Amino acid sequence: MMTKPKLTPHLANRSWMPEHEEIYRQVHYDLLRTEIVEDLQRASVSFFAINCEDYNIPEDSPFYNYVFYRDVRIVDTHIDKNFTPYVKVGFKPSRPVDWIKGEHLIYGTFVLLFKVKFESNNVSADISSMTWAMVEHFNLNEIIRPNGNKDSCWQSQDSYVGLNFSESELKKLDINGNYVMLESTRNYASIRPVMEWLKESSIQRVFPLYRELFSCDLGIKHTPGYLENVSFDITSILVDQGQPTITKDLSKWPNYLNLYGNPAYNMERSCVFALRHIISNKVAVISAPIITSKAKVASTAVEFLYRALEQSHCHEPILILTRSSYALDNILEQLLPSFPDLIRCGSLSKCKSSTLHARQIQHVVNDFSKKTNFRRGWPNISKDMINKREELAELFRLKKYALSISYFVETSPEAFRDQLVPTSFKYWNFGFESEKAMLERCLELWLSGKSVTENTLYPSTTRNQMRSTKDDFPAFYSSSSRNNLQRTVTTLPAWSSVVQGFNRPHQGIVLDNKPLKLKLTFNLLFTKEMINKGTRSHDAQILSFFDELSESYLFENDWTKSNGCNDDEISLPSNFDKEILDNQIDDRVIFKSEECKVRANLNFNNKHNTENAEFSDVAKNFWKTSGKNIWEINLDGRRSLYDRFCQRHIEFFDPKIRELQMNAISEAEKPKSALLAKWIEVCSFAPVIGMTVSYATAYRELLTTIKPRICIMDEASEILESQMMFLISSDRLEHLIMFGDIQYSKPDVKSRTTQDYGLDVSLFERWIKCDGKFMCLNQQCRMNPDVFELVRTFYDKKETENVAANNINNIKGVTSNVFFMTHDKFDDENWTSFKKINTFEAHFVVRFAFYLYQQGYDPAKITILTPYLGQKILILKLLNPELKQELTNIYNGRFDKERNQTGKIKVELIDNYSSEENDIVLLSLVSVRKNNWRKEALKSLNNKKRAIIALSRALHALYIFGNEEMLRKSEIWAPVVKKLAEKKNTYGESLILSCKNHVNQRIEITTPKDFETKVPFGGCSKPCDTSLTCGHKCPRKCHPIIHTEEVNYLCKERCGGRFRPEGCDHDCPNKCYECEKLKKCPPCDESIKIRLRCKHITIIPCRMKSNIDKMTLECKEKINFPFRCGHSSLLPCSTRLPICQETCGKSFPCGHRCQRRCGTEHSHERSDCLSECVKTLICGHQCANGCNEPNRHTAFCSERCRIKCLHGHMCPKTCHETCTRCLEPCPWRCKHHKCNKKCSEYCDRSPCDKRCTKILECTHQCNGFCGEKCPPCLRCNPNLRCSITLSTFSEMEVNERIYVLPECNCVFIAEGLDSYFRNQVKDGDHTAIRLWQCPGCKEPIFTAMRYNYYLKVEINLWNIIKRKQEAARNMLSLEERKQIINAMNEETRINDFNSMVGGRWFVCPNNHPYYIGNCGGATQLSKCPDCSATIGGTQHRVISNNRFYGEFDNSASPAWPGQH
Repeated sequence: MMTKPKLTPHLANRSWMPEHEEIYRQVHYDLLRTEIVEDLQRASVSFFAINCEDYNIPEDSPFYNYVFYRDVRIVDTHIDKNFTPYVKVGFKPSRPVDWIKGEHLIYGTFVLLFKVKFESNNVSADISSMTWAMVEHFNLNEIIRPNGNKDSCWQSQDSYVGLNFSESELKKLDINGNYVMLESTRNYASIRPVMEWLKESSIQRVFPLYRELFSCDLGIKHTPGYLENVSFDITSILVDQGQPTITKDLSKWPNYLNLYGNPAYNMERSCVFALRHIISNKVAVISAPIITSKAKVASTAVEFLYRALEQSHCHEPILILTRSSYALDNILEQLLPSFPDLIRCGSLSKCKSSTLHARQIQHVVNDFSKKTNFRRGWPNISKDMINKREELAELFRLKKYALSISYFVETSPEAFRDQLVPTSFKYWNFGFESEKAMLERCLELWLSGKSVTENTLYPSTTRNQMRSTKDDFPAFYSSSSRNNLQRTVTTLPAWSSVVQGFNRPHQGIVLDNKPLKLKLTFNLLFTKEMINKGTRSHDAQILSFFDELSESYLFENDWTKSNGCNDDEISLPSNFDKEILDNQIDDRVIFKSEECKVRANLNFNNKHNTENAEFSDVAKNFWKTSGKNIWEINLDGRRSLYDRFCQRHIEFFDPKIRELQMNAISEAEKPKSALLAKWIEVCSFAPVIGMTVSYATAYRELLTTIKPRICIMDEASEILESQMMFLISSDRLEHLIMFGDIQYSKPDVKSRTTQDYGLDVSLFERWIKCDGKFMCLNQQCRMNPDVFELVRTFYDKKETENVAANNINNIKGVTSNVFFMTHDKFDDENWTSFKKINTFEAHFVVRFAFYLYQQGYDPAKITILTPYLGQKILILKLLNPELKQELTNIYNGRFDKERNQTGKIKVELIDNYSSEENDIVLLSLVSVRKNNWRKEALKSLNNKKRAIIALSRALHALYIFGNEEMLRKSEIWAPVVKKLAEKKNTYGESLILSCKNHVNQRIEITTPKDFETKVPFGGCSKPCDTSLTCGHKCPRKCHPIIHTEEVNYLCKERCGGRFRPEGCDHDCPNKCYECEKLKKCPPCDESIKIRLRCKHITIIPCRMKSNIDKMTLECKEKINFPFRCGHSSLLPCSTRLPICQETCGKSFPCGHRCQRRCGTEHSHERSDCLSECVKTLICGHQCANGCNEPNRHTAFCSERCRIKCLHGHMCPKTCHETCTRCLEPCPWRCKHHKCNKKCSEYCDRSPCDKRCTKILECTHQCNGFCGEKCPPCLRCNPNLRCSITLSTFSEMEVNERIYVLPECNCVFIAEGLDSYFRNQVKDGDHTAIRLWQCPGCKEPIFTAMRYNYYLKVEINLWNIIKRKQEAARNMLSLEERKQIINAMNEETRINDFNSMVGGRWFVCPNNHPYYIGNCGGATQLSKCPDCSATIGGTQHRVISNNRFYGEFDNSASPAWPGQH
């Protein structure tokens, strides 16, 4: 068994011997490895302590706050927009995590995944399953965050993160496995390249400055070789630049003070000495406290050294490295005027300068690519990766579908599905949406071992809700398993042998849904500190978990071996941090043309058609062996069947997914290689390259290719020594300049062990501690002297000196540029571990920031700092209604010219603002009263680095808000508070403000409300005593900005007509600001009278007075105009060409009157008639066409047919079509008779005359007929009347038979209604036939059973006529139709319009219908085409045995008298 290697401390206070280079690399490698491993060790303690009864972590243990992640399963795989493949996993944290802090699972985090094995009551880690990855994708929207301390959603719901596996680690990953995940919060992406470099054979052979940096001694030769015999033009740093000053010898530089005792240089004394030190030393170390002008020194040194390179005929670019983007931009902004072709490589989102933004390497490469052929080859790379991304998505979609209950049901044989549902249930849906849903429910019951009964099958409300969310998983799964299935595409039931791992709630491990406390069978690797807290004594004697881990990972003991760290497994990461990823989109993704997309889609679709076919064959082959009764299979056999079905599909999909992932990983290097090729080409011609350390670490190949000769490194004291050596180890580097501050900052090392062993000692610090030669910048001129005095508290007074000539103005509206306001307003009830706030301070600093804005300061020049995230969020929330909305909506804001150019106020955490600065800083230290909370607050504040950052970020003014009593208990802040309390006007319980306009006003602000009452507009509470520029009195309180500088203030007094034109004395209704903006009043709408040339008086708006033309102004007075047509009209006097407005009234050929105006030009043709047609079609419906379209009268009638059968069903056809015959059995039946015919046939039974035996609701016997609809009660409705006999029910006999018509519910005496149907209405000697109607209300009758014979006779005639009229219509030629239309027109002209007639229908003696057209009168005899009987007549009279049939055209009589 391998043991943990013994660490060797870094020689932080001594020089390394050059011959010990291998030991040097091993020490740093071991320390970096420990930096990663220690977090994993502590997280593993937390994991096993929760799940094992032998461990109980106390709250004061260092392991208590460590987190691990359980139920880790693969959900999906992705290839991001930068073509980097990653695996998306779901997980649940072991405790609530404050994700907003950005401390867990951020980009670059190292994670270790392993499975847990269960043996009896023991739990152990499955070493063979271990694999590692880096976090590639983290999205806060995919993380479950608790809402309050009692919210437990994080225990039950899944969060998601994307992991990047190497090829070798991906091979070990079980796509269907259930893992535990541990994380190291150290950014492994920045350490991994360094560790690889440390394992190389030697550093000496490629590093010219190797001996100097190892031994911290410059040796004999100090000056870099390229500076020999080089002259320097130092004119630019001299005060007197009249004549150039060029010298080779540093001793000939002018003295700092001239003969008159004044500085001869335009920079501080220490800066001049620092420049001399840089020029004369290969390794120049400059100790530059944060308050000094190090950026100026660095930029000046670049200008000097670049000219020296030109003299030496060296053309390598000068490299500038910084830890932060802000420090990089400070130097590059000063260099940009001299080096416009410089290149910036840093975070694009943090670049605040628009000029530097254009020099970002991505933008420079894009411009360069447009001029060259660099984009050649990119479309192929893009197409291949996009195809892989789509294939992966499709495979995971198909796999999820294949493992679903739904697919299991779909592919099962018909015999299997028939057996699932009992025969008695097959014709009932039990509330399911479909048959498939019912089958799925039956399958769940079958797999659960339950029988299918009505109680188990019928879906409850909960199940319906489950179905509505398309939950496709069996109900017998445990809740945790169901959650896993819903978030992963590969998870199977808890009993499935395919599933490996475990599910458990927050406390204890769950096995078969029973919580167990398992005994741990192996110990963890503890330090002495670990063993003393939270562990048992006998645990130190058993095996180490991390000793087993060391067998196969970078944690191995023999650091020189390459197992686990070979080139195949560890390669240069494709990106370093998330910001680099986001800012490379334009550079790495080349969009294809539409043609390329189409071809790619075709290839993709063809490939997946083949895969889909193979996918279908898996299920077909599986079901070939099935065939017995499924309900005879025991429970284990049922689950085994489903398990094998899923396993078959997993075995089909997993190799394809893994192969595609492996290809994607190997192909991901191609875009990066192409990217680096472009960067190298561009950077080779740049004079200066500025890079952040993160960029340089990720793209070190760029540095080793361009091989800079000079490297200037700012913030060197914050960079790990091994990382710095990794970046500067170039075979051409011969000049290294480092700026740093060991009192202010150290490298970010999180492991306590590695801190004790010196990993946090930078090369900069080791150089100074080893008495290496260095220069100190001890003068500052950048910040206000009062602010400088506070920062100086943490520095030796001899090391720092203020040389600022008090050239910084005092802050307007405040009595002092530095002030500490103490208060006793606490917010303890809202203070929690996740939420540290002080509401009073938040409101106060927000209102004070707005007050400074009212003084005329740009909000972008104001920064609010606080140590806690909760306070930052609260301040940002309060800022929304103040400085982050449209300023025009703030009445008491600013109205000066610069207001619209202002930026947004900055609110930042102290720790995140270490490299930035601003003119005014407001510092909220968040006071708290309770002792336990106060201890936690003081623990955060007792940090020297944090205090220096907080106090040194202000250039002009600093205002601190906190509690004096609490701060005096802090050893860091107590001297600061003491110094402020000793000065005048820098300390107090009230903030002291001053008024610019009223000098003697001293305003004390104690609460945020005081700003609204005492300084509402930024001045004081006195009224403003000056007039506005418009002349009105200013309605506001005192304000600092004078009226002549205000351009946005809106005077809301009435205008008064200041800008009215000459001659208009009316008042202006607008507000003053409305007219002031346009410098004119709106047009005057007041009415005035004028006399026109026609002598009439008219009224016009005043605005028209100045431009009026009496010749063109229209007179609206009305006068009478006569016309030649005989009409006259009242028209306006100004009418030029009057026309008659009366109605024309002339007749059209159709007989209608013309309705157009008489004076308009029109004709009186039939086609111009606008009236409706009153003709009735031969079917009886009204003509729907206009009178001007007579040729459409012969068209089909499109109305719906109104015929009903005895069932009451309406005919589905249109009017001109023959009715559909009802083929249902006749519904006419009673207990005495029954019709055996179809509904449309004549009945074979007679009407039943028996009395109905039913008893009505009123308890009286029905007076209707047996089998007919019951009429109203004769006794209870005495006022009802028979429409035939006109008798009321009260006048009838008690046993009188009553009949009610079904359509209209009209009641009749049965005898009278029978007589009505037998003896129809007679006109003359013949019967008029029509569809039967109610004698009373004329409603058509179709369903009266007793009289259905009469009804069917007429309906059959109706259908015969339909067929005949259709045949006749089809025989009409176009010429015949025109003749019919002309005849109709002639008839209209001869006869009265309201008595126009048309053709009529008649029937022969055998009831065969025929039609007489034109006028409808018979003029000749003929033979019936159906029976040869004589039809027609003469002299407009039909023969006696023919009958008139008037129903079809709704006519009550023939067209001519005597045709009855």
